[in-house]
Amino acid sequence: MGAPMLARLARTEEAGDDTHVYEVVRERPAPSESKAAHTTPRRTKQRAASSRSTRTGTRRATGELRAPRAQVARTSAPERREEPESGLAKLTHGDRVLFPRTGLTKADVFAYYREVAPLLVPILTDRPISVQQWPAGIAAPGFFRHELSGTPSWVPTLSVRHVEKSLRHVNVNGEEPLLWLANQSALTLHMWLSHAPKLSQPDFLAMDLDPGKGGWSDVVTVALALRELLEEQGLEGYPKTSGKRGLHVLIPLAPGHTYAKVQAHANALAQALEARLGDLATTVRGIEARKGRLYLDAGQNARGKTVVAPYSLRAREAAPFSAPLKWSEVTRRLDPARFNLRTLKKRLDAVGDLFAPALKHPRRLPD
Repeated sequence: MGAPMLARLARTEEAGDDTHVYEVVRERPAPSESKAAHTTPRRTKQRAASSRSTRTGTRRATGELRAPRAQVARTSAPERREEPESGLAKLTHGDRVLFPRTGLTKADVFAYYREVAPLLVPILTDRPISVQQWPAGIAAPGFFRHELSGTPSWVPTLSVRHVEKSLRHVNVNGEEPLLWLANQSALTLHMWLSHAPKLSQPDFLAMDLDPGKGGWSDVVTVALALRELLEEQGLEGYPKTSGKRGLHVLIPLAPGHTYAKVQAHANALAQALEARLGDLATTVRGIEARKGRLYLDAGQNARGKTVVAPYSLRAREAAPFSAPLKWSEVTRRLDPARFNLRTLKKRLDAVGDLFAPALKHPRRLPD
């Protein structure tokens, strides 16, 4: 047989901030990533899109996943893996340039994820993720994967039943799995809005503000209106840059919510914002029909949908990351491009982990 079938990423500028087009192709893996060449083909346009223990090991996971148009069965227990020795995640081909214009290498990415691991691991522990890889650098095609074959025995996984089969999502419950992904050139991490063992109960609601012709200025206006709306409902949102042009607002939720309720509430928020700011923002998905307005995307609140994780890198020159913000920073003066691989340490020294409170203060949606 030939090389495995893969979902190849073709970025399109007019499809929206975090929208990508996928086509099925056969990959020729780069040498150091050749053991991680399996994935599930994806043909349709889609989103690429309190602190728990970070100990290494796996927990028994049960739950459900629903694909956009089909019922899906419950998850099985995550595969039991060997307890890793310290430093099992090794960097290989560290001098490979992944960001050609800036010269940033795989070693730079590896060091970035090591630096951010204490902040990112509590967010991702027991949460299924999908990844975007650029084994030959961001100037070459990238690949969107739910699972990676050739995963070492010490990397824990969550086995999730999809429509046709079960897939093993890497469980980033410690630094070692995160660094292993970094060595696979997995630049961008997309996380579920729920975690095991209750995958059917989202613990976040996500609002994605995707700018149109008004750019960042419109993002700020709509984001502040969203904050006001959330406060009226007794909810608290945590803003973060998308790592591109837009803004994500994550609302932490107490246990017990269903995806149906969360999706309905997200839709209601988007509609309320459209009613208030219809000249700036719209819920219309079609690009031409938006007429240059900001897109209020509430669609990532369904089972199995994902959002780019806080602190995740994006495949843009200068290696921007999805940066948690203070609400006082959400102003027209802010340039999201200032948050990148090279400025992470300075950012953390200045403000610390701004997303940590989101893991400690969940709330219930109003009835």
